[in-house]
Amino acid sequence: GQMGLWEQAAASFRRAIRLNPYDVENHFALGIALDQLGQLEVAANSFDQALQIQPGLVEAHYNRGVVLEKLGRLDEAAVCYQRALQQQPEHAQAYHNLGNIYRKVGSFDQAVTCYLKSLQFQPDQPIACYNLGNIFLEQGYIVEAQRYFHQAVALTPEKILWRLKLDQTCPTIMPDRAAIEQWRQQFEAALESYPIAGIDLTQHL
Repeated sequence: GQMGLWEQAAASFRRAIRLNPYDVENHFALGIALDQLGQLEVAANSFDQALQIQPGLVEAHYNRGVVLEKLGRLDEAAVCYQRALQQQPEHAQAYHNLGNIYRKVGSFDQAVTCYLKSLQFQPDQPIACYNLGNIFLEQGYIVEAQRYFHQAVALTPEKILWRLKLDQTCPTIMPDRAAIEQWRQQFEAALESYPIAGIDLTQHL
């Protein structure tokens, strides 16, 4: 299976490292393989080895951040992403992951900044749009939330729950009763298009 292939790859990279301990590519590749195998501490050490040989290796900083984030070592992971961004300021995924960390620790303004930077360099990221929508919704900025949920859905229309989230995001203040009724009709139509376990969701309005 897939795990067996990663195990074979890790063994191959280790053999190569024994022959040439200063081969940065094999240390980096071993880190990737160990991450796939769930051996996160050892993977982080492999990325460390690569960085000792080549301190400016952007993807080693980034992937070390990924495994440290999985280990729950968020402060260290954030430093890794920041170092990757120092070397490559347009690294969209590093900005996105840094935004995730800021969101986890409740630094919402910094999270929004990172997600927006990520989208600046890679606009077609539905998950960044969805995360921004959730932050704005949690903070009560309904119009902004709708905007980013709409972008996320446009990029991945197959995400039914994301579409439902967009349809549920009703502005708290509407200009008149006609606008309220229009939103209600749109929401009912959306619910009817999402049969979940045979439940008629429109009955819960």
